[in-house]
Amino acid sequence: MNARPEQITVTDPASQSICTGDTASFSVTATGQPTLLYQWRKNGVNISNGGTVSGATTATLTINPAAAGDSGNYDVSSPTSTDSPSPRPRRC
Repeated sequence: MNARPEQITVTDPASQSICTGDTASFSVTATGQPTLLYQWRKNGVNISNGGTVSGATTATLTINPAAAGDSGNYDVSSPTSTDSPSPRPRRC
């Protein structure tokens, strides 16, 4: 019996420049089976919800208000399940 490979489609989030005090919002669109999970990262480090950050484990990351210290490289890992060892990073 041959298993069908996963079918996953991802639309990368757009890069953006914002001013201090504005809201930064990054979104990624991903569809596939099994249900996808998300983990946003800044400079390769997992982000947690709290303070000005929300959506760290959803398809949309929001930083409100943004500060100068929030500048960096953001990406999202979208493993297909908690058992998956191969995240699929997406750059912002």
